[in-house]
Amino acid sequence: MPPLPMTPTDFKNSPASVPSPEEASEALMHLLSKNQGAQPLVDLSARLLDNPIAVGDTSLTVLYISEGMPQTVPMARTGMIPPDFTTDEEFIKYNEEAYASDMPIITGPQYGGYKTVLTRLKIHGQIAGYMSILLSVHPLRPGDMELICLIRSAIEAELGKKPSALSQPPRPSEYTLKRLLSGHENPLQNNADLTISLGIDKNARLYALCFTMPGYSRANTPGLAIRRELLRMCGSRISVLHEGNIVILRQDYLYKQPELVPPYGQLLPFLKKYGIACGISTCFNQITDIYQYYIQAQAALKCFVPVRGIGIYRYEEAAVQLFLSRHTAEKTPAPDGTGTDLLRYCHPAVLKLKDYDARSGTHYMNVLKTYVENEKSAVLTAAKNHLSKASIYRILERIKGITGESLETPESLFNLYFSILLLEISPEGLPF
Repeated sequence: MPPLPMTPTDFKNSPASVPSPEEASEALMHLLSKNQGAQPLVDLSARLLDNPIAVGDTSLTVLYISEGMPQTVPMARTGMIPPDFTTDEEFIKYNEEAYASDMPIITGPQYGGYKTVLTRLKIHGQIAGYMSILLSVHPLRPGDMELICLIRSAIEAELGKKPSALSQPPRPSEYTLKRLLSGHENPLQNNADLTISLGIDKNARLYALCFTMPGYSRANTPGLAIRRELLRMCGSRISVLHEGNIVILRQDYLYKQPELVPPYGQLLPFLKKYGIACGISTCFNQITDIYQYYIQAQAALKCFVPVRGIGIYRYEEAAVQLFLSRHTAEKTPAPDGTGTDLLRYCHPAVLKLKDYDARSGTHYMNVLKTYVENEKSAVLTAAKNHLSKASIYRILERIKGITGESLETPESLFNLYFSILLLEISPEGLPF
């Protein structure tokens, strides 16, 4: 009786460090016959090459484009991570080389000093995508290139059965979000239809979170495994890959998700591990406004990443830094002719509150600041100010009476908070 084909489990327990082409072919064909889709083949391939997959570590990533892929350099449009190239020119060079070659090619050292094997995928005689293997555990060994060709053939055979096996068609919500993030108008009939299609609750507090890898080209979008993990830690289910960034739409208060408030729980170590920076916009209520809040998240990244490196940055702080850098250059003169008169840019309601505190010996401005920082949570504001929740409610009513502000809309609260931050830089308004 002939021996049974080697299964993935049998291979995993095999003592041989590099399987023979016959063993690898049997294991791949056995799995192909089960019709379980492409992902089990990817997992088996990682074991065949002894470069196991981990979250965010694309030791083996199959890049599938679409059945009607244009005959050009297409990987930048996939939303999946290609090999880690330093520049767009380098990316295009290797991509075109793989496009023209029947044999896999090996790139020079890229991100982390590792090399990448890149090869095209042909389905029904048409080039339909690429398979990239980041050699992150060990360099290419004798016999590995033959294994890669066998893996490629198996992947091509599986995709030939179901061309969309590795690339799900974009959901309507992703198309809608990409349009909005590009500054286009709502593609649906009205805002109600839009919020329903995206699964957003009515009057929800919304935040735009932008995750980017500094130094990467636009083509090098973080992998799907990273995207799933970020969604989990951000407590969200809405995300889209846009302009080389992972953009996550967060519903509800940030303070309800431990990873989104200092010290940022598991999120900050995760971002540092994979070299990802995060920018967080201010709060907003209308999904149609997401473009301007996406710009806010990007502005926070541009303001702080060059100076502070990888981290999580809020737009509120960035807005003050950007304001100061601009007005320092302009040198808007104070009444006495020196410095810059910051009081000119402060919200009148905050100036009223400042004067009231000075006359009465109260600390209402600090209460308002912590109230905004803690997203209108009376419980957290009370704890930060060592007061009871009832006292906080009484103080907030007093602040409303003094300032004439309702303290309800995100825009109003941001304007007040911005002015408070300006006064903390220079209590008298000048100079700075």
